[in-house]
Amino acid sequence: MDTSSTLATSATPTIPAEQLAALTSLLSGLTAAASGTTAPATTSGSNRNAFPKHARLDGPKTFANWTRQLRLCLADDIRSYVLDGITPDDWTPSQRSARDVVAREILANSIDSAEVSAVLDKIPTADLTAPKIYSTLKSRYAPDDATRTLELFSRLWGFRPMPGTVGEFDSWIMDFKSVAQEIIDTKTTINDVLATLLLAIAHPSLESFKATFTDEQRTQRTLPDIDSVADRMRVQLRSTNLSNDQSALLASLSPRSVKTGMTTTPPLATGANPPIPAEQLAALTSLLSGLTAAASGTATPATTSGTTRTAFPKHARLDGAKTFANWTRQLRLCLADDIRSYVLDGIAPDDWTPSQRSARDAVAREVLANSIDSAEVSAVLDKIPTADLTAPTIYSTLKSRYAPDDATRTLELFSRLWGFRPMPGTVAEFDGWIMDFKAVAQEIIDTKTTINDVLATLLLAIAHPSLESFKASFTDEQRTQRTLPDIDSLADRMRVQLRSTNIPSTQSALLASSSSRSTRLKCLACRSPSHRVAECPTRAQHPPPGPCRSCKKKDHWSLDCKKALEDGKMLNFAPSHF
Repeated sequence: MDTSSTLATSATPTIPAEQLAALTSLLSGLTAAASGTTAPATTSGSNRNAFPKHARLDGPKTFANWTRQLRLCLADDIRSYVLDGITPDDWTPSQRSARDVVAREILANSIDSAEVSAVLDKIPTADLTAPKIYSTLKSRYAPDDATRTLELFSRLWGFRPMPGTVGEFDSWIMDFKSVAQEIIDTKTTINDVLATLLLAIAHPSLESFKATFTDEQRTQRTLPDIDSVADRMRVQLRSTNLSNDQSALLASLSPRSVKTGMTTTPPLATGANPPIPAEQLAALTSLLSGLTAAASGTATPATTSGTTRTAFPKHARLDGAKTFANWTRQLRLCLADDIRSYVLDGIAPDDWTPSQRSARDAVAREVLANSIDSAEVSAVLDKIPTADLTAPTIYSTLKSRYAPDDATRTLELFSRLWGFRPMPGTVAEFDGWIMDFKAVAQEIIDTKTTINDVLATLLLAIAHPSLESFKASFTDEQRTQRTLPDIDSLADRMRVQLRSTNIPSTQSALLASSSSRSTRLKCLACRSPSHRVAECPTRAQHPPPGPCRSCKKKDHWSLDCKKALEDGKMLNFAPSHF
């Protein structure tokens, strides 16, 4: 007996209300697609254009969050149309009209104040388009002071960690790029990057200073330079910290002496010729030498155990292009303030006399001479005429010969910035710390870096740990590039790498059940059992046991062979090939 329900045979079968609503929605979508427009879809009666209440615009304080939400709500083509006023060339008049209606509806639902709505009254009805509405609200409520810059970068420096799966990465990178785009649109500078980072890594004792500093920026159009920020931090640290001498004095005072006013100072020596310890005598001699040099306008190198101050650390001496960055870094530390600018920038202070310039140039030349660790490097200076053999000319000649001109220089500079050590909490330690920080900052400024360099290198710095091998390969690739790729390209490559390194749960189970012999295989480079040589992030530091199968040289792995890459060869990276 057939138990299937009989088909409805009436001429007009009834259609349930839910199915009818779904069909109506589907037909609306098909009609919109045919006309080149997009009809807003509905779900359970809720319009897609509903704007989150927390992000609605009700004044200047909510403008940044409102704009952020608009970027997420608007479709890609409509977003550029509304926020930048750019209409794609391939839009027909009907498409433009339909999309403007959608955008205007989103904007209307995003306002949460009658006062804000009243601002739009000055727009003539004929000009009431979505781009005009946005630009009017922006000109009225967008902050035009430096607090906007502080707010933007505080979100960048405190951005959440990168996830390790492709699904989570797509959402994460969209949020990161949203912040990045706001920073780019705001026309921020490298000084903004450095000043806000300095505030972000400030010592915890400076929290009240940071709050005061932020309030002050409401009357400023731009942030102060890092020298000014550092000077103010130093003053604040000095006012909140007791000096080491004061701390020691307070610690040495007994309760009795504090109460009675009795002094605990040891009695003074009363002999006619009290003995002076050898260390104090040496210190006095050094001090007198310095005073004599200062009086004559020159700087006599002080000596300690027969070693001159111009002795250059061996690890930082220049012997080729690879050591140039470290060499320049050490020069900044070795040279006195006025001489540093003279040597590295070729700027001689106006108040130097000819004799002072000559004496200081001699000191600088001695430092430079002691900083070279290669006959080949010294030979580069032969082309300088004897009459022009000044310290600035020597430095500029070596710089033009050995300074790297590829993108790895940018990567190296910013890696030092992102990994900079924590700020200390005492004035004495702060002075040394800020000098090192400003040395890195000055190199970044001198290199003419861009905001894209900031964003790309930060993206690499906060990358998920599973991308370490990708970062090593990416760095090597930049040796043939003059500039870093934009963050869109970098993000796309990271996504591909995550997709190749993420193993689905079924594959993980299969690998876990494989034989113990296969799990005992170790990386041939670093000998780690956790990965193979193809994924080893440090394989460049471990020479292979045999020659490369492509070029027959012994200084690199076949994976990294430039000849193979140039020839377009596809190598089988099995263990037997290393």
